[in-house]
This record gives sequence, C-alpha cells and structure tokens, in this order.
Amino acid sequence: VVLVLLLAITNVATLVLVRASAREAEVGVRVMLGASRGQLIGLLLAEYGVLTLATALVSLALGLALAWLVIVQLFAFDWLPGWLSILGVLGGGAGLVMVLAVLGSLGVLRTRPAQALREL
Repeated sequence: VVLVLLLAITNVATLVLVRASAREAEVGVRVMLGASRGQLIGLLLAEYGVLTLATALVSLALGLALAWLVIVQLFAFDWLPGWLSILGVLGGGAGLVMVLAVLGSLGVLRTRPAQALREL
C-alpha cells in the first residue's frame, strides 16, 4: 500500500506542477468575474480533495490486491491486514498530497489577473 501511495503522490505532484500555467489563466478569469481569494482557495481545496480521494481509493484497492496476491497466493499465509495501519498510512499520504497540492498552487493565487489574461 505504501509503494502504491508513494507513486500516487508523485503523480499528483506532477499534475500540480504541469497545470500551474493553465491554472493562472483560470484564476485570472475568475478574479475578473469577481471571485474572492477565499473562494479561489475553497475551489482549489475542493478540486484537490476530489483528486486526493480518488487517488487514495485507487491506491487502497491496488495496494490491497497486490498485498493479498503476495501474502495469500505466493507465501500461503492467512490474510490478516492491519486495517488501522493501512488507513493511517492512507490518511497520512492523502494529507501530504493535499498540503503539497495547495502549497504548489499558492503562487498561482498571487498572479495578477491582467497579467494572466495578457498571456492567453
């Protein structure tokens, strides 16, 4: 589960960096239409929250499937997952993804609307 979660964190971080330039234009348009800074931050949190939830669920499913395959099929042990540890790692990873995504997007919020719209 940890390996799959680390791969998911890497993918989300890459997505945040790649979308930064496109996000500047989006933020510029929204500011011109009257969006407040709080609304923009709320929108970022909602977007990254959905992305993080989807990433966490896929990581959980893939991690559990691979762990079951190795433990039960390869080593012939009983399947006794430590749910508290699994959910703790998943929650910690999801929290880390959210923090990194929001911190990576704060620079976009400082972009002046006129500058972002000129670059369209």
